[in-house]
Amino acid sequence: MELGEVIEMYYLPSQNDFDEYRERLLEHPEPIEINIGKHTYQTIYGLYQLNPKKWVEELSHRNYITPYGITTFVNY
Repeated sequence: MELGEVIEMYYLPSQNDFDEYRERLLEHPEPIEINIGKHTYQTIYGLYQLNPKKWVEELSHRNYITPYGITTFVNY
C-alpha cells in the first residue's frame, strides 16, 4: 500500500442473507481499523499497538474480518 491509501473489506458469509447482514451492520456496527503506518489495531473495545517488526504475525492472531463490521486498512 502506498502512503495515504485506504482499503475497505466487507465479509458476507451468505449472499442469500445480504439484507439480514446489512441490517445488522447498520444497527450495531463493529468497525475494525488497521493502520499499517502506525502499526495499530482498533476495534470498539480499544486501540492496540502492534510490534513494528512482527505486526503481520500479530495481526494473523487477531479477528480482522467479521460479518458485523467493515474492516478498514489505512496507511498514514
